[in-house]
Amino acid sequence: MANLQAKVEELQKEIAAAKEKYLANGRLEGYEEDKKVGAETTISEYFALFIFLKLL
Repeated sequence: MANLQAKVEELQKEIAAAKEKYLANGRLEGYEEDKKVGAETTISEYFALFIFLKLL
């Protein structure tokens, strides 16, 4: 159970970092960078993951 809690906390930190990155200065500058390298994870998917993990 502690291992699961640690994983949840790790993912929460990643989500917070992603949110900060994407919302920096009210622009989606990080999103444009990720599109260039082919990353397709959007901030909506991070929030969906966050909500899912909160329900566990």
